Amino acid sequence: LRASVLRAECDSDAGADELGQLVRERWGEGEEQRMTQLARRFPCLEEADGIEPWNPEALIHWACGARSATGDLHAVRFVLQVWSPIGDWQGVAIDLLQRSGRARDEVQELARRFAPFNVVVALPFWDDSHRAAFLDWVEVPFFL
Repeated sequence: LRASVLRAECDSDAGADELGQLVRERWGEGEEQRMTQLARRFPCLEEADGIEPWNPEALIHWACGARSATGDLHAVRFVLQVWSPIGDWQGVAIDLLQRSGRARDEVQELARRFAPFNVVVALPFWDDSHRAAFLDWVEVPFFL
């Protein structure tokens, strides 16, 4: 709630400074550190490849592994979308998977995992800790 009020007050320098301080306190300094902090809030991503140091391509490879559950994939989609909201993550996945020598059919199937994030679809797959991780960002969002 406090972050919402500060966003509404961001027309003033004081409100923007205070919101910036909240972002730094919660997420740290720098884009990659913030992404690592965000991803680690999702229990399914704590040990995922590509989290620290932040590396979206390594995270995509990890998400293509047999272990990735549906809830995990929603968390991956979310953090990738925060990293680059207009990025074509399916296209990135296709390029990475083709370079790794995977068969065309397998590439197309795996690339579907990287559809744009949809919170309405994700919420039923997440437990309370995953929903809390998402809400932490909603409460004090950062934009890269």
